[in-house]
Amino acid sequence: NGVPFQRVEEGASLAVPLVDLSGEEDPYGEALRRMRLCLAEPADLSTGPLVRVALYRLAPSHHLFHQQVHHLAL
Repeated sequence: NGVPFQRVEEGASLAVPLVDLSGEEDPYGEALRRMRLCLAEPADLSTGPLVRVALYRLAPSHHLFHQQVHHLAL
């Protein structure tokens, strides 16, 4: 109907998937590739999610945290 509204998800939780790339030939490059794919995927404003996260394991003590937040969720 064209009228802006806000919906707050009560009790919402955010799972952080751990993606182990330590066995890849180029774990950093693979993490970047996956992050780019995630960023290229549009957010559905009616169903979400408006926040996406992942933790990429590149080596036993080397990780990358990826956080993507739609500007409407800020």
